[in-house]
Amino acid sequence: MEHVNLNQEIAVEYVDYKNPYSFDHFHRHKYFEFILFDKASGGQQIIDFQEYEIQEKSLFLIIPGQVHLMKRLPEENGIIIQCTRSAIHQAIAPLSFDFFSTILLHSKNTLSEAQFDTIWPLFEKMKAIYNTASPLRTHKLKQLLGYILMEIFEVISIEQQQTKIDNIAYQFLNLVQTQIHEHKSVQYYANTLQVSSSKLVKKVNAHLGKSPLQIIHEILLTEIKRYMMAEQLSHKEIAYQLQFDSASSFSRFIKKQTGLSPSQLKEQLVQIAQ
Repeated sequence: MEHVNLNQEIAVEYVDYKNPYSFDHFHRHKYFEFILFDKASGGQQIIDFQEYEIQEKSLFLIIPGQVHLMKRLPEENGIIIQCTRSAIHQAIAPLSFDFFSTILLHSKNTLSEAQFDTIWPLFEKMKAIYNTASPLRTHKLKQLLGYILMEIFEVISIEQQQTKIDNIAYQFLNLVQTQIHEHKSVQYYANTLQVSSSKLVKKVNAHLGKSPLQIIHEILLTEIKRYMMAEQLSHKEIAYQLQFDSASSFSRFIKKQTGLSPSQLKEQLVQIAQ
């Protein structure tokens, strides 16, 4: 199940189900994926080239567009919920927070005993409903998904409540993620958010710890890495997809950000996968 079946918006499996894609290569998600482990012994998840240890009671959150590689040990298991954007929107439609950006900042979450005891039975219930032939199955899944998302949000919003992350910073982060192909200037995002560039710089620095330009460059570099490892494209084709002026400007950007050539960067990413 590399992608959620086009005839359904939600899929639920145990982590040890038979995957159609190779565990040796990154795959790019077109869907949300929530993975909760009840058994773990030190395997790894690599999400957007960041390595995370698989631990008991660990919850991994992956969004559309990210690349993912799971290096699971045979004895490790849990439950995976996969769902489309439309399923997410329907499940949390009454709420105004930006779930997309919230997940982006919390790829791995280690649950307390109480949090796990609350969320794990809900994952098990999703799996049980998914395996039924009830004509109401889809409706039940969507209703329960909404409740699970609320429980997950309570877990990952603790830090958010403590630091009082500003909505403008989150909106900026989400905009850059979705518009990085076309827009790479701080001024564009300031105009879109209807704030001055100086205010955007102040808000983003205060709440995300980096300048808007740093975040734009980091997200652009991540998108380049995603293309390199999950798409069968040449460097010239990637430069075109990301609307660089030329292949040479593409190479210069990578060199400035990493100190590497495009070929060296790809080799580095291959080593991470291995």
